Amino acid sequence: MPRLVSVPARLVRGTGGRPDALVVGRRRMAVAARLERWRESGEWWEGEAEREVVRLLLAGGAVVELSAEADVPAAGRTWRLDAWFD
Repeated sequence: MPRLVSVPARLVRGTGGRPDALVVGRRRMAVAARLERWRESGEWWEGEAEREVVRLLLAGGAVVELSAEADVPAAGRTWRLDAWFD
């Protein structure tokens, strides 16, 4: 069962643009793998934009889901940590 959260996060990208680390507050966590990546349409009737969602496996074994507005260029995206799976 995931823990649902909604906090700002930053992806640190390495060579080839793959995520190397996830930074939440002062905590930096190494990314072991990107498991999935997809786009979700927001609730358009509420004015929500399309979002890009990524699911990452962290080095400690946790899986997290992050999202950002899909229309913003990758370099300028503001990510949010949405879910944490232990």
